[in-house]
Amino acid sequence: MKKIDLKKEIMDLEDKPIVMSSTDSTPITVGKVVALIVQNYKGKKFDPIKLLELARNFYKKEMVLLDKSDLNGVKDIVRDDATFGPLIRGQVLETLEEAPDDGETK
Repeated sequence: MKKIDLKKEIMDLEDKPIVMSSTDSTPITVGKVVALIVQNYKGKKFDPIKLLELARNFYKKEMVLLDKSDLNGVKDIVRDDATFGPLIRGQVLETLEEAPDDGETK
């Protein structure tokens, strides 16, 4: 299981947090980006109920634990997404790739 930090902020090229909008200065986070990408996924490769659960967890929580299968599925969906460009998707994928093990043995 990998421990994913959902509160990690997405940074611009000057290493400043990217904010939601000109009227909302809340920084965009890995969790919010993944939740949006997963809930907009239109492919048939993944179970919609599982994706709904993942989207809710990424949106609401500060940290999630993902097994290898779920982690690889989320990475595939992020890689294939057309909503965000490489600046945002790249940081999300880095966060997913660099996620530490949760320390438990299964």
